[in-house]
Amino acid sequence: MKTNPSQADRISTNAAAVTANSSLQDNLRSLRLSYLFENAVPAAEQAARDGHGHLHYLQELIAGEVALRHDRSVQRRIHDARFPVVKTMAGWDWNLPAKINRMQVEHLLELDFINTCTNVVFAGPTGIGTMPGARLCRVV
Repeated sequence: MKTNPSQADRISTNAAAVTANSSLQDNLRSLRLSYLFENAVPAAEQAARDGHGHLHYLQELIAGEVALRHDRSVQRRIHDARFPVVKTMAGWDWNLPAKINRMQVEHLLELDFINTCTNVVFAGPTGIGTMPGARLCRVV
């Protein structure tokens, strides 16, 4: 089967792209950049479709890699701490105690008081959840 010159050019271009892609994948794997390894090609295709520049494409990939590493770091620290149970605010019972100020507690969980060197004191009668709240802020 004979190919015309434009088909031959496309075939050689595709072969060069595949070789470059496998070289890129090999380099990303050896550098242990797992997010970039999994997302470089799809992100490049998306950037080409959306008309984004090289720096925007690279910024998105690097942000994804940083986020993945941060998540893994948090998970590793939680694992290394050997907590018997990992508790999150998703499982918090906001109905008990009835007078809890949810917005204030959620604001405290943003940990802004650390940057201002401010103390937080949970005070109240026995059985209203001051200790679990204090533990939750300490762990977060």
